[in-house]
Amino acid sequence: ESKVLPQGKKDDQKTIDSQLISKIEAVPDLKAYLAARFSLRSGMKPHELVF
Repeated sequence: ESKVLPQGKKDDQKTIDSQLISKIEAVPDLKAYLAARFSLRSGMKPHELVF
């Protein structure tokens, strides 16, 4: 059984998505940065990483 989202929520999400997409496209390389996979290798400690 799948739940159906109300049309109001779908419209709200489309509005938010369009605003976010325009902001993301305004910054060079941001789309690629957000699409990049983040992973930790063996021995890497997240609390010691410097970005």
